[in-house]
Amino acid sequence: MNCTRCGNWNADGEATCRFCGTALTAGAAMPAAPPTPLAAVPPPPPRQALFQHDLLVRILLVAAVVLTIGGLLFPWWGQENDVVNGGRHQRSSYSFGIMGGYFGGGGSSVSGPSFYNSGNVDSLITAVSLLLVIGFLSLLTGCYLIRKRRKGETIGRGVVRWLILLALVLILLAPVAFAVGYSGARKQDILDSQGSFTDPGHPTPDTAFLGSWTESAGGGSTLFQRWGPDIGWVSALLAGLSLLLVMFLDAKSRGEEQIVR
Repeated sequence: MNCTRCGNWNADGEATCRFCGTALTAGAAMPAAPPTPLAAVPPPPPRQALFQHDLLVRILLVAAVVLTIGGLLFPWWGQENDVVNGGRHQRSSYSFGIMGGYFGGGGSSVSGPSFYNSGNVDSLITAVSLLLVIGFLSLLTGCYLIRKRRKGETIGRGVVRWLILLALVLILLAPVAFAVGYSGARKQDILDSQGSFTDPGHPTPDTAFLGSWTESAGGGSTLFQRWGPDIGWVSALLAGLSLLLVMFLDAKSRGEEQIVR
């Protein structure tokens, strides 16, 4: 057996260690070596935020949701007429939204685009409304997944980014397409209805999306006209720009991460 003090081997039956004199006990063995301490396991890293500028991004996303709702509910385009005669004003106006309905105000409302065959205008409005609705649903889905991810659920960052990018493209495309196509659609409706279109030689809603014009109305009266985008169109445009800023901040933060690595 081995001595418990000096560790040297002694024959069985020896009462004391022949090297150091320590009393031997039958069956005694070398003391066990102290256990090797296990390496400390580092705690899991905290879940990385989806966006580095988390607070600013959340504010922008909320703003985009509210502005998109405004784009769905409020008028997109309107026209105002003011006939002035000897200091007296006779005003009329109308506007319309992409979800349907004309809105008139002030005096007798002038006719909307439906005073002629409005098939092209209606088709444009339908296409724009679909863009905005699908973009809005993508935005809501992305915001919902961001919320679930913040609660600890495993949701890929790429999925959320693609949803926000899709919302950006659709929501921003809606007001741009409307601005580019509206006057052309009105002009085409006149051609379809009357067979010809006479250019008046000055800006009109049929030739310009945004503009104004003043002319004599006869009898000493003057007609002031003004037309252009309304609050719903502006809301949709601002919603798209908010999402564009979100994606810009995300791209900027990812570029900074690559530099650090």
